[in-house]
Amino acid sequence: KELELDNDGTYIISGGQGALGLVSLRLLVQKGAKNIILLSRSSLKENIREELVTLRKEANIELLKCDVSNETDVRKVKDWISEVNWPNVKGIIHAAGTLSDAVIQNQNSESLKISYSAKVHGAHNLHDVFLPSDFLLLFSSAAATFGSAGQGNYAAANSTLDALADKWSHNNENVLSIQWGAWSDGGMATRHSAAEYSEEIGFGSISNELGSQMIEQSLANK
Repeated sequence: KELELDNDGTYIISGGQGALGLVSLRLLVQKGAKNIILLSRSSLKENIREELVTLRKEANIELLKCDVSNETDVRKVKDWISEVNWPNVKGIIHAAGTLSDAVIQNQNSESLKISYSAKVHGAHNLHDVFLPSDFLLLFSSAAATFGSAGQGNYAAANSTLDALADKWSHNNENVLSIQWGAWSDGGMATRHSAAEYSEEIGFGSISNELGSQMIEQSLANK
């Protein structure tokens, strides 16, 4: 089944300047989205400026500074949409995430908060503020099921994300959480050599092309 997006809707991607956020952006543009907001805690990164120029020939794409773990920031995004008279938010891809790795004896409440806030508080805020009509796709991690050395906090955050998706989907909302494995073409897994390790132990890894296909099928079959 092929994904067809509403050209009279707004779509939001949190973690919009990350590798997975950019894969999601390319897919949304390819599938007909005309109004897309990238949320990021940082200003425009030089390494994606040229690509945005190209993609903006096909869609209205705005990058807004926003910490999704902060409800006030997320509400400011909603206010911006009203001010510029963009259409209602139809779909959200929550790809934001932060690592704070440490072995269990060195974990503390602050390191848990760092991983938990972006994933879980971010999901809550995006869900509660926008209540997207078509889909809310949460990017979780296989660490929630299999664990990952030094990432007990990250695994806990993603496990909670999965539980939220289950809860909201049981309320007849179109919410899905994907437990991603390691991506080979970019992102946190590449920076921390997780993709190589995943290949070595037989789990394999996910290319941008394969990941994009999986996102498309997940949304097309929502």
